[in-house]
Amino acid sequence: MLPHLPRLRTATDRVVWHLHNARYKAILHGLIEESLDFGVVCSDLVDGQLKSQTLGHSYGYALFVPRVLCPDESTLSLGHALSALPIAMQDDDALLHDRLMKLAGAERWKLNVQLSCDSLGHVVQAVAGGAYAGVLPEYMARSPMLDESIAIPVSGNFPALRRTLALAWNPQRLNNRPNLAKVRTVLFHHLEQACGWTPSSSDGCASSVI
Repeated sequence: MLPHLPRLRTATDRVVWHLHNARYKAILHGLIEESLDFGVVCSDLVDGQLKSQTLGHSYGYALFVPRVLCPDESTLSLGHALSALPIAMQDDDALLHDRLMKLAGAERWKLNVQLSCDSLGHVVQAVAGGAYAGVLPEYMARSPMLDESIAIPVSGNFPALRRTLALAWNPQRLNNRPNLAKVRTVLFHHLEQACGWTPSSSDGCASSVI
């Protein structure tokens, strides 16, 4: 979102923005409690109290394995890696964890989670340290911290793990502050137009306006 702030500011010159990096649960809670106006989260996490518009950014997941845990990558299969290697995952995303457990179980693969992390950034650090493999969004392959790891696609085996992002809001909040409807339209337009935008290692993005 940050690279596109100049154009967003021009389109909403009377708006004072407050941007927050937060975990998904915190964003959803803030939207429900009306302490936040908008949030960018995974579309499948938005419940019935909120409304959302899909941003169209679809991404999958990969298992990032430190090379020190697998010197010969030619022998490394996804099933073996998930079962035999110590896995780090973000504990804030129960939906992803449950889906992966169910899909792996259907293949008779054990999901050997040995480290639960507060954020994706912590999972990246665990992988970079060489002691754990980590389940991360595939776009994290761009991170220099993962240069010494091997990325094994997970969503290729399990297409159901592909996800999209969405701009979410509380309709009650917009009813109470009608000016936010125009802000939402402008914000969605700029996020949708940001074709090259991908999420960072932060869990999500939320905003409130004055």
